[in-house]
Amino acid sequence: MFWCSTNMLTTSQLIAAIEEPAVIQRILTHLGLGAQPPPRAPAVRVDLFEAACGDNPDWFF
Repeated sequence: MFWCSTNMLTTSQLIAAIEEPAVIQRILTHLGLGAQPPPRAPAVRVDLFEAACGDNPDWFF
């Protein structure tokens, strides 16, 4: 998508959108950019109570 604005404080308008995957891949390849997205990082489980309390869970009680 391409946004056009005369001033960063004004509202932008969408003037074009490229939706064809083959065209997007061709443009990215021409620009020397990877046509495929990078792999996703694995999910990380966070224990919210432990993250909030740290090593001392008694501070809350």
